[in-house]
Amino acid sequence: MDLANGLEILQVDGDLDWGSDQNYYFLNPRLLEVEGQNQLKAIKNAGPFSGSLFLLTSGTTAAHSSRFKWVVLSKDAFLKSARAVNQAMAFDSQTSLSQDFCQDFQGVNDVWLHLLPDFHVGGLAVRARCYLSGAKWVTLSRWDVSEAIQAMERHQVTLLSLVPTQVFDLCQNQVRCPASVRTALVGGGALSPALYQRARELGWPIRMTYAMAEACSTVALTPLTPYLESSICLPDFEILPHWEVRSAESLWIKGESLLTAYIECDSGGKYSVFDPKVEGWLKTTDRGVVTGRSLQLLGRTVDLIKIGGEKVEMGRLQQILDGIRVQLSIIADLALLPFPDERLGHVIHLLSDERLSDAQAMAVRAAYDAQVLPFEKIRQWHRIDQIPRTDLRKLIISRSLEKVGGLGS
Repeated sequence: MDLANGLEILQVDGDLDWGSDQNYYFLNPRLLEVEGQNQLKAIKNAGPFSGSLFLLTSGTTAAHSSRFKWVVLSKDAFLKSARAVNQAMAFDSQTSLSQDFCQDFQGVNDVWLHLLPDFHVGGLAVRARCYLSGAKWVTLSRWDVSEAIQAMERHQVTLLSLVPTQVFDLCQNQVRCPASVRTALVGGGALSPALYQRARELGWPIRMTYAMAEACSTVALTPLTPYLESSICLPDFEILPHWEVRSAESLWIKGESLLTAYIECDSGGKYSVFDPKVEGWLKTTDRGVVTGRSLQLLGRTVDLIKIGGEKVEMGRLQQILDGIRVQLSIIADLALLPFPDERLGHVIHLLSDERLSDAQAMAVRAAYDAQVLPFEKIRQWHRIDQIPRTDLRKLIISRSLEKVGGLGS
C-alpha cells in the first residue's frame, strides 16, 4: 500500500468486505507484470474457493521464482485469528491467554501504525484487527524512523507491528517509545536477546509473535513482562486459546485459523492444489518445546545445516551476530551465509553491504568467533552492494550465493 501523500488514517470498513463471498488476491508489486498476471489467472481457476484471501508464502514474495506457493485463507479463519490477538492485547500480562473470552474487544480508541505490506499476512492481520475492534490505522508510504515517530506522536498510536530490522533501526537511533504506545508486536524473524533488551531499555513494550501465513498470522505471543535491567533472557511464548500445538521433530499446529489449501504455480501459470493438513494438524518447519500452554522456540528445521558432520542452527548464529551488531553500533546490514563446501558440506561466510569498513569487519569477526564453536567461525567476508532480502527482511540465500559465487561452483 504505497500512498503518495505519506500517511493518512483509514477505517477498514468499505475497503475490504470481510463478510462477503468475494475473494481477494494480494500480489507483491515486485512481481514481473507477466508473471503476476499468470499467477492471478491460475489461482482464480484453481478451485471453487469463496470468501477467501490468497497470499504468497514469504519464500516467494520478494523475487520471481520458478515455483510459487500460494496460501488460501478463509475470511472466517482470518477473523478468528484477529479476534484472538485483539483479546490477548486488551489485557495486561497478568491475564492468562487461556481464558475463554466471550465477546469481541472494542478498541475504538486504538490507533495502529500499519507498517507491513498487505501482501504479507502481518499487514493484512492489522486490517482484520481494526475491522473487529473499530480501531483506526495510520499507514506510511515507506519505512523511515523519523516519519514513523512523527506519525506515532501526531496520531497517538497505541499499537504497531514491527520486524526485527525496524526494531534495530529504532534502537540504533536511540529512539524512546512514545507514551501513547502500549504494545509493539515483533514478528517476521527472530529477535536477538541483546536487541530485545535494548528496545526494552528505550521503553518499547515488545511482545514477540510466533506467526505464519498458514495460520492467518499469530499462533503465540510473549507476555509483556516488566523490564529488568539485569535480565537479557527472552520470555517464552504463550499459545493463543484457539490453537493446539504439539512438538515432535518439528512443531505441529491445529486450530480454526489454519489455511484451506496451498496452490503451487510455476511461472507459466500451471498449478496444483493440495491440502497439507493431516487429520487437522499442520506440520511446520519450526522446532520448539511445548509445556502446557507455554512454547519455547528452538529454531527452524530448514535452518539446520551440517558442517563437517556437526548440526548447526543458523538462526542461533544469526542471533549472536545481531547481538554483536547492537553492541558495536554497526549501521551496515549483516548476515551469515551457509556457503557450500566440498569437504565440510557447509562453512559460514559473513555478508555485509558496502557500509561495513575493514576495521568494523575485523571487530565483528573477532567478537563473533569468540562466542561460537571452532567449526562455526566465519571463514570469509563478502562486502556486496546490497544483501538480498524479502520485504520482511529475511535473507534470500539463493540470490546471496549467486552474488558471491556460491552457486554452481
